[in-house]
Amino acid sequence: MGNALHARFPTSDPSTRLAEFPERSLEGIPQGPFPQRIIEETEEDLEAFIAVLTQLGITVKRPETWPHEARFSTIHWESQGFYNYCPRDILLVIGDQIIETPNVIRSRAQETFSYRTLMLDYLKSGARWYSAPRPMLLDSLFEVDLTGPTPRNHEPAFDAANVLRLGQDLIYLVSSTGNELGGNGCRPSWARLSGFTSSKMSTSAATLTRHSRPCGPA
Repeated sequence: MGNALHARFPTSDPSTRLAEFPERSLEGIPQGPFPQRIIEETEEDLEAFIAVLTQLGITVKRPETWPHEARFSTIHWESQGFYNYCPRDILLVIGDQIIETPNVIRSRAQETFSYRTLMLDYLKSGARWYSAPRPMLLDSLFEVDLTGPTPRNHEPAFDAANVLRLGQDLIYLVSSTGNELGGNGCRPSWARLSGFTSSKMSTSAATLTRHSRPCGPA
């Protein structure tokens, strides 16, 4: 379960506008830390939820607190962090497999590092840990019509939350946080890793259907 400590608005850049604020200009995107009252109330709610889960015998693990105010960069852009509140966005779990996803928002590019200790523990206990191709997140990826924002198909980019497990299917949603190349490019890997085979559902989504036996190597 994530936490809200040190949460802040993601850096105002084309990736944040596309995924979170398509109706605003870059100058109109809020910046800085979330109000402390909101962080404290959120943590209180999370702790209450954890207490319920613990009483039911469920083990709850949480990420390390991360300095989201710290700056980091590539040769193309610089950013600050966002939050650790939604692990469902950055880690796709399929059975005993944990897949780091190529998130769209630059401010989330290092977010999985706060889960590194947990990931290593899972790896040592037998889980399989993979990472999707790491995106460059260039400005050109976000040069789209913001009335129907979807990252351009220059490279795979998507959140784990773009993937829904429904019975024997994994359904992939094309949206502001996941492009079509993300589904098409990564489905063969998911098939090999998890025993799912893939078929295209429509221009806006893709589905993976599990058969009675795992797929062989591609």
